[in-house]
Amino acid sequence: MKTYDILPSTHGGWKCVERGTDHMVAGYETKERLLDAMREKARQCEEPISLRIHTADGRFEEERTYPRAADPRASKG
Repeated sequence: MKTYDILPSTHGGWKCVERGTDHMVAGYETKERLLDAMREKARQCEEPISLRIHTADGRFEEERTYPRAADPRASKG
């Protein structure tokens, strides 16, 4: 499963970076637009992806797995 970090960009806006690399996958002005774009990317991918979402100050906020059935945790949430 590929993992991506959703982070604030140093140049303003938000960026998506493949975890473990410096490779920027996408960049948008708002976090919401970036998350929408990455959800669409997940629908088109053959393998599951995980998004590690961060706050505006860079702290970890939450992790989302797409498709939901690929979530390794058996929790509601």
